[in-house]
Amino acid sequence: MSSDTRRSDAQLPAVQEQVNQVRVVMQENMKKMLERDEKLTELADKSQSVAQSANVFSAKARGARREMQWR
Repeated sequence: MSSDTRRSDAQLPAVQEQVNQVRVVMQENMKKMLERDEKLTELADKSQSVAQSANVFSAKARGARREMQWR
């Protein structure tokens, strides 16, 4: 074997360990990304619900104001 081949063989475990570490970090990042997506979806749903409630409140407030003006 040449010295280059031996050197490459010696570096292989270190490179493999780096690949494994990067893989773990990527998996954690993907998990966090999915969790954030779930939270954002939940937040968007809540926001839409609040907006609908605000519209209902506004309509009822207009009706109450008109009713009070007629009295």
